[in-house]
Amino acid sequence: MHPFHDYLAQHLEQRVRKRSIVVFYDPRNEFRPFFEQELAVEDADPLPRTTIAGRSVFLARHRGSLFALRVAVEPIVSAHKPEPVVLYLPGVQRDRAGSVRMELEMGGDCYEPQLRRLVQNVLRQRFTDGQIDEMLRPASVTYDDIVSFLEQGSAGKVASVLHTLFGGVQGEQLIITWLASKEKDAAIAEKAAIPELLKLLDARVGLKLPGDTSLDDARNKTARYVLVNEFRDDLSCDPPQSIGMVPTAETKEQLARVRDVAQSLRSRHPDAYIALADQVEQNLGLAGANLDPVYLGAVDTFRFEEDRLLQHAARLVAKKRYPTALDVVGGREHGFWVDRDVRRQPQWEACRLMAELG
Repeated sequence: MHPFHDYLAQHLEQRVRKRSIVVFYDPRNEFRPFFEQELAVEDADPLPRTTIAGRSVFLARHRGSLFALRVAVEPIVSAHKPEPVVLYLPGVQRDRAGSVRMELEMGGDCYEPQLRRLVQNVLRQRFTDGQIDEMLRPASVTYDDIVSFLEQGSAGKVASVLHTLFGGVQGEQLIITWLASKEKDAAIAEKAAIPELLKLLDARVGLKLPGDTSLDDARNKTARYVLVNEFRDDLSCDPPQSIGMVPTAETKEQLARVRDVAQSLRSRHPDAYIALADQVEQNLGLAGANLDPVYLGAVDTFRFEEDRLLQHAARLVAKKRYPTALDVVGGREHGFWVDRDVRRQPQWEACRLMAELG
């Protein structure tokens, strides 16, 4: 068999072991090959036995009549201690209000797996998240397609070079590691893995780059894309014109990943983050942008934001708007940029003390 069969069989066996009765719904017929081709039936009875991950179970299939299915398993489930039984219902959507199997579902285990979600853990053993997203993107992906992907991976036909180069790190974590250091760039180029990296950037954060993009250019554009999208999402006003040319993350999921990349860079690779952020800020002229600090968000993506807000807090103190000044100070006195500049910390502390005194 193949890894996905083993993975699914183990999950199903665990459920059978805990509850004895498992009602397996498959409304999209995604798991038919598993039940109809891969499970060896031991006899030809209407309620045959099969073996799932080493456990002998009765296997009942829905063949058009839900009542007939219920009658078929009644002798098994009505026993004081029912033998293990799996009811497989291909093409049937679960009725949560009036199911004729309600008693079985409540007394046993109702299982409603989705092929795309279930298979990802298996695919991650051989592929990066970028490759997986590419594989599962078509709506027509089937169980047999998954088996084919795994067979190709075991034969080395579509194995992930990035997965190997980065020691098993995948997805956003791979992007973060790559952004923070050029250490792997030579190996990426030597192994012809740049196209795979570009696909990963597109699949995970939505950044589309031409196929002939160099690694240095890709890193610069990725840093700009990540930081500008976080900064733009945090603003409560129209963004500066200078960042209008930077693409916007198209989906909420992509934006969430972008913000995760930015935050992880700050927390895990602060020195690399400072270099990237300062470069992007300078290239886009953000320090000179006509931007009211009132509209800046909760995260200081760029250095200039911290400077603007300190000046804003000082002006509030001068105008005797002490509570508002304290709110500004409280939200920023332990921010990323302040924590890394010992010269700024006393200034924020002085502003806080003046506001409290006022």
